[in-house]
Amino acid sequence: MECLKAIHECKNFPTEQKSLLLELVGGQLSSGGACNLIGQLPLAVDDGCDKRDHGKLNAATHGHILLQRSGLLPLVLERMGHTEEAVVSKLLQSVLATVRPLLAMSGSVTATLSPVSAQTGSLFLQLALLLGVKPSGLVDLLLDYSTDCPGLGLMVYQCFQSHIDDYIASHHQETVSLLLGKGQSKVETVSTILTGVLEHSGRDKGPKKEKGSGVCLYLISQWREVEGWWKPGPPDHLLAAINLLRKTLSVDPCLLQNAAPADVNHVVTMYAAVLEDKQISLTFKSQALEVLNNFIGLSEEIQQKLRESVDRMIAYQFPLKSTEFVPGSPQYNEYISVIDKLLNALVVSGSCVLLEVLMNVMCREERHAHEDSIQNSLTLFMREILTASERKKAIDVSYRFFTNEKDYPLEGRRAAAERVCVPLMRACDEVALREFFLDHVGEVMAVIEAPLSKSALESELVRRLCSFNFMEVLYTRLSSGALSSPDSKINRAYCKGIVKTGKEMTQAVTKAGHQAKGEDLRGDRSHGELRRQYHCAAFNMVAAVITCTQRDLKFYTAFLFKEDLTKGVYLWDNLIDPERVYKFELELETPIDRKKQLTAIRNERLSPDSRESSSPPEDSILFPPRYLSSQYLADSSLSTDVSKFDFSAGPQVFPVMGTTSKSQNKEMSYTVSEEQIEQDELNQHECMLPLMRLIDHMQHNKITPEVPQGSVPDELPSWMACIQKKLLDTRADLNVQLFLARLITHRPKMHTFFRVVFNHFCNPSPDVKSNRTGIQLLGVVVANHLSPYDPDTAGAIEEQRFYTTFASLMSHKYKEIYAAAAEVMGMVLAFLQDKSHLSLENVRDLVVNQLLSLCSGGNEDKFLVCLNKIQINFPHLVSRFVEKLLFMLPVFHGVFRSLCLEVLLTQADVRTTLYRELKEKGFHDMLKFRDEPTQLAALNICQAMLRLLELQQLAELLPLLREFSRHSSQNCRVVMYDILIWTYNNTWLKMFAFWNEESRLASNTLGRLTQLLAVLYSTSTERHFLYNSTNLLLELTSRSPDYDRSIFDQPLSDCKFEEYKGIDLSWQQRYSQMTPLFAATLSSQTGQTQTDYGGTVGSIGAVGLRATQRSVEFTPTQGKLTQHTTLKLPKCMTILLSMLLYIKLLLPDLDGGGYNWMAPSLQSLEPGSLTPASGGETQSSSSSSLLFNPMRPPRRPLRPVRAGDGFGVGTLGADQTDSASDPKEQKRMEIMKLKRRFLKDRKVASAFFAKSQSRQKTQREETRKRQKAARSSKVVMYRKYRVGELPDTQIKYSEIIRPFQALAQRDSNLARMLFSNLYCSLFGLMERELGEEEGGTAVAAIRDGLNASELELEPTAVSRACLDCMQEPIGIMLLEKQLLVNGESAAAGSRLYKSLGDYDTLRGLFSSQVGVKAITKEALAAEERTDYVEALRLYKEAVGCENWGDGQPSQVEEDLWKTPCFRMSVLLLEN
Repeated sequence: MECLKAIHECKNFPTEQKSLLLELVGGQLSSGGACNLIGQLPLAVDDGCDKRDHGKLNAATHGHILLQRSGLLPLVLERMGHTEEAVVSKLLQSVLATVRPLLAMSGSVTATLSPVSAQTGSLFLQLALLLGVKPSGLVDLLLDYSTDCPGLGLMVYQCFQSHIDDYIASHHQETVSLLLGKGQSKVETVSTILTGVLEHSGRDKGPKKEKGSGVCLYLISQWREVEGWWKPGPPDHLLAAINLLRKTLSVDPCLLQNAAPADVNHVVTMYAAVLEDKQISLTFKSQALEVLNNFIGLSEEIQQKLRESVDRMIAYQFPLKSTEFVPGSPQYNEYISVIDKLLNALVVSGSCVLLEVLMNVMCREERHAHEDSIQNSLTLFMREILTASERKKAIDVSYRFFTNEKDYPLEGRRAAAERVCVPLMRACDEVALREFFLDHVGEVMAVIEAPLSKSALESELVRRLCSFNFMEVLYTRLSSGALSSPDSKINRAYCKGIVKTGKEMTQAVTKAGHQAKGEDLRGDRSHGELRRQYHCAAFNMVAAVITCTQRDLKFYTAFLFKEDLTKGVYLWDNLIDPERVYKFELELETPIDRKKQLTAIRNERLSPDSRESSSPPEDSILFPPRYLSSQYLADSSLSTDVSKFDFSAGPQVFPVMGTTSKSQNKEMSYTVSEEQIEQDELNQHECMLPLMRLIDHMQHNKITPEVPQGSVPDELPSWMACIQKKLLDTRADLNVQLFLARLITHRPKMHTFFRVVFNHFCNPSPDVKSNRTGIQLLGVVVANHLSPYDPDTAGAIEEQRFYTTFASLMSHKYKEIYAAAAEVMGMVLAFLQDKSHLSLENVRDLVVNQLLSLCSGGNEDKFLVCLNKIQINFPHLVSRFVEKLLFMLPVFHGVFRSLCLEVLLTQADVRTTLYRELKEKGFHDMLKFRDEPTQLAALNICQAMLRLLELQQLAELLPLLREFSRHSSQNCRVVMYDILIWTYNNTWLKMFAFWNEESRLASNTLGRLTQLLAVLYSTSTERHFLYNSTNLLLELTSRSPDYDRSIFDQPLSDCKFEEYKGIDLSWQQRYSQMTPLFAATLSSQTGQTQTDYGGTVGSIGAVGLRATQRSVEFTPTQGKLTQHTTLKLPKCMTILLSMLLYIKLLLPDLDGGGYNWMAPSLQSLEPGSLTPASGGETQSSSSSSLLFNPMRPPRRPLRPVRAGDGFGVGTLGADQTDSASDPKEQKRMEIMKLKRRFLKDRKVASAFFAKSQSRQKTQREETRKRQKAARSSKVVMYRKYRVGELPDTQIKYSEIIRPFQALAQRDSNLARMLFSNLYCSLFGLMERELGEEEGGTAVAAIRDGLNASELELEPTAVSRACLDCMQEPIGIMLLEKQLLVNGESAAAGSRLYKSLGDYDTLRGLFSSQVGVKAITKEALAAEERTDYVEALRLYKEAVGCENWGDGQPSQVEEDLWKTPCFRMSVLLLEN
């Protein structure tokens, strides 16, 4: 091989030496050895079958290639007698023979040759191409015209693509023409080959790149040949044409600009036809739109044609609104894909034509479904434009859309202004923005200054609103010198060249905006929401103007925060919608979206001569970082410029051509900061972000006064005072206050130093009410269990001064001040006592001294109100003033008397002499006096001191209490009944104990039974006999030593038991199933919530017995139960469970006070612990004076939240992360969490109290219903349960007897059955134990008791009951006895006789008792013989007769006529 390489250097030898060399080489090649490649052709290379030495074969082929490159091989072949065409044919046949077996075996053109076959075949093909393959021959091979195997040519191309691509690129004029001409029937193959050639050429950056551009240019020139692909062809052919065009333009993006116009027209025609075709889906067109930007630089005629095509596509296949498609659906996805391709073409091309097209799409609706992506693309589009003139042109396009009233509707024009024009203004550079306003400032200001037209109000409002937005951007982006100075070009354009002060435009726009935002709309509700948005736009514009041009705080206060309702100048009410309902969910289904917001704060420039004449300031936003493309990744996509993917340096804007670096030394006019805000309803308000920027601007530029940390300012800044005034205004709308509160939470640092509580209640003047703010704030602090005084934040304010100043508020002039202060002081005292604070005694003495000074100073009413408010939270203080209260009680009347009694109520259950002292002060007269608050307070005192009353004192009160049964107040009646119930229950317990003594009833069972029948029974108390006698009889069992002995001494097996505590005793669970406890150890696959003992809440255990806990060691006693399987229990267990279930259903609350021995699981309620009905239900004396409910129930523990950046107070810096362990910092963090809560202030006082009282009334009704249900359905447990693996048989006798006693006390049927069973059980022992005489005495007592009672029954009820249960004979026996004394029973008896068919007795009954008419007898006779037609006629005749000659019939006889009429009519209908 080294010799063969040297041959390449010998091509310049002399002729004689070259001839000698050719003879030597030719002899070597024709010798028939391994070097004789030509002699071996054609051959098929298969490394798995043939035994050739492939290394030598490849070396020989490579040698022939070297000979060909040196120019010697044609001469050698000529000496050997071979032609080049013949050798080429053999080489191609060898290539085909190498590939054909693989295609036959795999059946796929994408199969891969083995490395040996691929290398050898590649060398064969290289040698053939070097020897000179004709383009037509190669094309025929690739298109299978010269082969007998379909797909073989395409597989050859796939296996040896790089060599074929090089050949086609080098001979593109011949091969491309042949491929397009011969490939009309093989479009897929031609498309694959040409696409591969273009990809191969596009990868190269050197000379091959130029060769690829030549291929692309020639392909465009031959594009007319592609017309046959897409016009009559199937969709696959059209897709092949589009892919080929995409690949062609990707290789050379400027191809269409360099091609001949005639050739370009063929491409444009095809492309336009694809976009216009309604049969082609949007998914396909989405791929075609990828090259839309390549057509932008063509002639205007072509651009107009393509725009029309895109417009037709939009008209035919786009929805009118993006909301017509369901997000995620196929139609929605392909629609969004097309929008994305249009946006990408817009950004890449920077075409204003595409901008107009997209505006027609997005401005059809208020917000497009793809709005965020559209806005981002508009920003990128503006930054891709290189020159300021082009940027201005883009803004002009959107502005013309807005001003074109003829072609576009009002909603579309507004959308174009707000969602296109304004974003483009914000994204462009200052030069473009200045140039735009130089041309259009006159038009914009003319709209702003023109008066509103009533005839076209909506259109005028929209025009002015959008103009306000334009001017807001202008004053936000440019400096004061560029807008409000004599040198201002924009101001000169506004003044049309006549400039006096340079502030003409600023003054005009401020005046117009101020009037617009503060207009008085009382009585005018037309276009309400549009008017509100109009006011917001005016406010935002004025804010931008003021921040740009002013540095004095008075301008900010007067134009942006102050309102004067008396003069009809409104602000907040015009900005906030009062009718909108803001919903604040406590538990969110999904987290609230958070959006990054760039906040620009305007700074003063350091250079005083910074005017508009200077070049515009550029910063990092305008000069993004630059990246060097890697020279070592030329063939990789990593070589592209990555700066456009770098978002860390902010948005990119390419600098204007020709700008110098001098502008980079200017100071920025803005400081841009980024923060995340929640996208809730309040934060999405149009003015929220401008106000946040405004406050930041005032703070950053020190426009608002700074307050050193720890100091207390004398007064609020003027602008903050306006906000505070609006927040505290009771007439202010709730939505306005919510908006301002939300604004404060966004900028808490600005309000931190002005939220010092002391500053809000330290005003010593008794004639002002400003102290109420501090009182309410201190109440909020204490209600949230925070210390009222914190030395770390108090600064120079001492604790003694703090509490002294606050206690002095109880002597204030106005009740709303001293009442609220007293209530908060009670909360403070309660807090200090709970924390065992050292200052408790000191603060309590301050309060006592303050109250004594009020009492001694003639302010008894103020003293009483303050003491009443204090006792709400701290009743211990009342004991020091009981004597004074009792002394003043007789002289108080009305509200003050009820207040005094409410205060004394706190001592009713601890002061034993209170009743006697109250009686001396006329307490009985207070109960009689018709003043509901006074009577209710007195009744509550009676209820609270019941336990301390003597019997004589209770007897004095009961007649007075009985009079309340007819009282008009429900609250008074409720308390009266509670007192009587407690009295009755305790009396019953004492009477039971009285009869249970051995001195009154015998202690032996038989003797007590006899005495119960003989002594305890009386007719007047007959209804209570069974209840009491059964209990007294069963009570003797408690004296037996076996009472607490278990029925079964030993368990079923050696089993461990644990006390079961999983039974729910709440009345809501009284119907829950009482499953045996051993069932709780069954299979745990039940779906119930298990307790610690294996049971379930509200239900005891599951069903089915498990053999053992871990392994089945014996056969289960029950099979696996399904859902509908019934558990069968032993009879004794069934009785016990039924009894326990009966207890839960029937046993109400037995105990109103005192100890109830029959209810061991109930804690006895002391009278003083009963919650009295509040006197505040009918008056506001005891209601809270605070704006919140300080007595709310404890809230559930908060779930731990992951504290992210800025949790509660803002973003933590690197130097703040270590402060989390600081106790002071933790306390501050906890306090800052309060900013997330909103206090809904009342709209007006009357509306607030009306809603509050209505809500409280509803809550009281619901509470009363629940209490009533709880009293009537309380569950009492009489034994403890144990859970184990087997049933618990060690049950005590007492655990069965006690439930029976309780049930007998409440249920007459059970008492009857129980007493009967007890008597029958004991009756057999009477004769044996007592003797015949004593036994007979017991029987005689029962007989006398039964005979002593006279039973009177209503005849009609007896008749009805017997007819319903078909017991007519029993009813007849009862009524026949009653007929002897009461003739009215005849009618009832007649129904029973007729039901039995005894008409003879019926006729006799009427003849003897009532007397009947002749027609009645005839009708009865007809009915007896079942002649119902005749009987019905006679009955109807009798009913219709009005004149009777022998006297009117009795009512009984008339009833006898009417009843059969209905019955016989039914019988006749049935028959």
